[in-house]
Amino acid sequence: MKNYNNLESLLKEERPNVRQITINSYISYLQNLHLRLTKNREFENLEWLEDFDLIHSKIEFMTYLSQRNICNAIVVALKAVNADIELIEKYADICSSFNQEYHDNIRSQDYVNKKQEKNMPTKKELDDVIDELDKYIRVFKYKTLNNLDIKNYLELQMLVILRFHQLYPLRNDLVTVQYMKKSEYKKIDGKKPNVFLWDKSELILNEHKTSHALGTNAFTVSKPIASLLRTLIKQQISAGFENDDNYLLIKRNGKSYSKVEFSNLLIDFFKKKLKKNISTTILRKVYLSKYTTVKKEQNDDAKMMMHSTETQQNIYIPKS
Repeated sequence: MKNYNNLESLLKEERPNVRQITINSYISYLQNLHLRLTKNREFENLEWLEDFDLIHSKIEFMTYLSQRNICNAIVVALKAVNADIELIEKYADICSSFNQEYHDNIRSQDYVNKKQEKNMPTKKELDDVIDELDKYIRVFKYKTLNNLDIKNYLELQMLVILRFHQLYPLRNDLVTVQYMKKSEYKKIDGKKPNVFLWDKSELILNEHKTSHALGTNAFTVSKPIASLLRTLIKQQISAGFENDDNYLLIKRNGKSYSKVEFSNLLIDFFKKKLKKNISTTILRKVYLSKYTTVKKEQNDDAKMMMHSTETQQNIYIPKS
């Protein structure tokens, strides 16, 4: 198996028509897997993937969707370096089996009850957790203090994340959003990033999971949410984070979150609060549980959440 100097370039050659966000996802899955194996995210070649049995033993305890996504990234990467076809087929077989399980599950009337019931909070449980954090933030005045330390800033950021997803339950797209003024956005030539125009309270998602079908999704966020986002930006700057790309959400080192890291952030938070594994997928399902029949407002939410009403009905709305 040949070495490589630039995994991103190889993946783009192998999958020239996929979006950059997908390429980034492939790389993130591989880095996190290598970290699990060696305690180091970085690697010089893909020879470590040749030990199929070892890789399988490290991921078999994960959810079938996580296993599918990891193996899919492995398959694309191995094809990019012209790896042994038998090795590729071993990983591809895992992808195929879990794809079938996924489609079988989403068609099952008992999917939410049997597979996710233990992690499905009520809306009141979610609201109570968020309100509790909000009161804590208010008591210590994190929204108005200058020079918040890292711990305090990250607590404020979590509140912003939760309040935002209460009203706008996107996938993990918020981690890709950069903040800027509208005048700065207009000056960008070529491919536009995902942005929050803080002076116009507008969120513009140019690249997302369904952008190839639905195009850009842009909407004005509510005044309370816009105020929270601007407060977060102000406190981020005040705290002195090095964030050259102006990402709205950042880790304690000032870097942006990957989508996997963002999911883990939410899961860790809700494990402590509710002893449930809750990520944006569960938040979307709880949000849409308000629908008992298809209504006009459901179409509006489908547009905002960037999927069809059919996807909404089949995947995200809990069946009872």
